[in-house]
Amino acid sequence: MTDSIVVKLGGVAGKNLTKQFFEKIHFWKNQGKQVVVVHGGGNDVSRMMQKLNIQVKIVNGLRVTSKEALDVTKMVLIGQVQPNITNQFLEQGLPVVGLNAADQHCLIGDYVDQAVYGNVGSVTQVNVPFFETLLKDDIIPIIAPLALTEFNQWLNVNADDTACKIAESLKAESLYLLTDVPGIKVADDWIDNLSLEEAADLKHGVLTGGMIPKVEHAVSAVQKGVRNVHITDCIHETGTTISWVEVRV
Repeated sequence: MTDSIVVKLGGVAGKNLTKQFFEKIHFWKNQGKQVVVVHGGGNDVSRMMQKLNIQVKIVNGLRVTSKEALDVTKMVLIGQVQPNITNQFLEQGLPVVGLNAADQHCLIGDYVDQAVYGNVGSVTQVNVPFFETLLKDDIIPIIAPLALTEFNQWLNVNADDTACKIAESLKAESLYLLTDVPGIKVADDWIDNLSLEEAADLKHGVLTGGMIPKVEHAVSAVQKGVRNVHITDCIHETGTTISWVEVRV
């Protein structure tokens, strides 16, 4: 277990980096924590695709990604979303670097199911030494959710998957999956804590849409060494915490 904390910014969350958000980042840094940020940007990608008359199709929470859709995804994530986020961090006096998969092959991936999803992948390997070097220099990596295959083909990767794989590889202390809701809701109640078994059980008819792969990735991260995964809409609230601890809903 390391002193690293991985934060995944959702497409909406990335545009609402509040004073409280940066106060929390500064608090962690003052405690000696190493912070890694993975950003989404799906809403921006969808808007650009619509402007360019490219079909937006979501299957099982994943964006079906043609070659044209992949080009737009790269352009928006690396050229628009990431610079906006890194600039906000810099304005807060935080040393950052924006990264994508082509930087030292930091994220290697493979296709999920090319026949169904096109150029959609899952991260299979993280360049841990590269990230460790940056973190030791007190730099916050801000990473786009893209990967390269071993043959240098670009892949669109779910941001939750990307953040979870990085957290697993770094054996992170905590992973925050920021989204547009304050946690997981069951029978009109927001849930504070879930064990691995309880989280897995929720996939059967309780969770819908993008929350299904989010919880699947969170469970995998805890199983592979991440102490706590928080699904929340802000990092100063723990939201729903998934961990090894056996608790009841």
